[in-house]
This record gives sequence, C-alpha cells and structure tokens, in this order.
Amino acid sequence: MVTTADPRSNVQAPPWWRRARHGFAHFWPRAAAVYVPDLWIRLPQSVGDDRVAALTFDDGPTDAGTPRLLDLLNRHQVRATFFLSGENVRRFPGRAREIVAAGHSLGNHFREHLDCWSSSPRSVIREVTEGSRIIEDVTGVSPAWCRPPFGRLTHAIVKWSRVHRQQIVLWDVFPADYLEHTTPADLASVLHRKLKHRSIVCLHDNAVSRVKTPEMLRQVLPGLRDTGWKFVALPEKPEGLDARSRAA
Repeated sequence: MVTTADPRSNVQAPPWWRRARHGFAHFWPRAAAVYVPDLWIRLPQSVGDDRVAALTFDDGPTDAGTPRLLDLLNRHQVRATFFLSGENVRRFPGRAREIVAAGHSLGNHFREHLDCWSSSPRSVIREVTEGSRIIEDVTGVSPAWCRPPFGRLTHAIVKWSRVHRQQIVLWDVFPADYLEHTTPADLASVLHRKLKHRSIVCLHDNAVSRVKTPEMLRQVLPGLRDTGWKFVALPEKPEGLDARSRAA
C-alpha cells in the first residue's frame, strides 16, 4: 500500500487503516462504557480536587523506554500506572521491578499483544491469566487493573475481570505515540486539547514511543503542574472506590 510522506519529517505517514484505527480508539471507550457500566474510562468522582488526571503506559517494560520514563516521572514527582505485557516482563524482569520500586502501580496488559476480537474466548482467557501470573511472579505485586490490547473488550474479559477483581480501565485521552510519524509536539497538542479533570491518559512504553513520549512529558509536565494539575497513579484497591466510569 502506498503511503504519503509526512512533510514534517522523513518518517512516512501511516496507511489509512492505521489512521482509522487510531480515530476509532478515541470513540470506542465511550461506546464500550454504555454496555459495561463498571468500566473505567475516567477516574471516579471520589478523587476530589478539580485538576486530577492519571498517566498510564501500555506495553512495557522495555530496556530503553522504561528507564527514561521512570527518570522523567521521578524528576517531576509523578506517580503513574504501567500496564505490563507478560512477555516483556519475562524479557526485562529487572525493569518491571524498578517500576514497582519507584512507587508506580501495575496493570495487566495480557501475556502478548493479541487481538481479542479475532481470538477465541479460550485464548483470551489464557492470555489475560498468564499475563497476570507472570507480573505477580516477577514483581510480587498482583495487578489491580486490566487493560486488553488495543482496548478491545470481549464478554470473556469482562467476566474474567469481575471474578478476579481486576478493574478494567481504558482511557479518554489517547495521544498517538505508538504511530511512527507523530512527534512530541503532536502528542503535546492532543494532551493540551483533550485533558480534563479525572482524565485517564493512555500512552506507551514501546520501541516507537521510547524517545518521543518522555520528551513530550518533559515539555508539558512543568507547565501543567504550574497551572494546578496533579497526576496520580490508579489506586491499588479499586473495589473501594466508586467504579462508575461515565464521562459525565
């Protein structure tokens, strides 16, 4: 498929289907919350204050990106939530433990990055169960949170999460840091335009985002904090909170 060059860089813009998929990722969590009322796409109202949001990072840990993110978050005294891939935890167990040692929360991003919509329920249950087991075995922390790859919920995931008391969390702010052609300025623009009280921001810790995402946060966090924004990790015991996720 032919792609068109992005005039701002030497990186090619993604094909139309990847742009369409990213657009769908903005719409999908709100639609899913209509049918799964205990799904979180924003923080509960009990967080209080008037400028509180959560930063979350999918796909890690990685050997290059995770240290950059941890250093950046530490410098700005921000706690976040990392949705870890079981296979990456196996590859980089030390990085996973560093996330815990730095005081961040852990979420379950399954064993591998499978597409739950094109996988059998048995495969989906195996992947989410294995992801959770690996994270706990390596870090000693039982994940309190669950986020399916691509945010693609199924009935099997919803049922599993309720039985195992892992709150499903999607997002309401989704900068495209996983697309090759985006820049830190692009990501910052989305964050400034979309961020609101109780937002859950979905970013990434992977090969594509390893430089641009920490750089974007380096640029925007000081200004946001100067204007009163507070960034928090998802709490460790979500069952003690109001689990309604409506975007109201």
